[in-house]
Amino acid sequence: MNEELEATAAAALASRLVVGLAGPEPTTAEWAWLARYRPAGVILFGRNVTGPAQAQSLCARLRALVPGLEVMEPRRRPGGADGRRRRSPACRLGPRRAR
Repeated sequence: MNEELEATAAAALASRLVVGLAGPEPTTAEWAWLARYRPAGVILFGRNVTGPAQAQSLCARLRALVPGLEVMEPRRRPGGADGRRRRSPACRLGPRRAR
């Protein structure tokens, strides 16, 4: 019973998290964690994106795994600390909407 309660509490906490990924393709462990705990969102950083097609594919696969998942790309200010200008987001903030 205690293990069941802990699993329920962990899932409830995870459903409020926005998480990052280690690289451009989620690891087997990351896919398993996302499927099990279904976080509120995933934030993509430069390390996660190799190009527009890859980013769109990654967003689609993440949303297919966790329906309603928010996939976010951080916004950079032009000429910010990293010296790079912001590019158009590969994924829009929030769940995919019907057009």
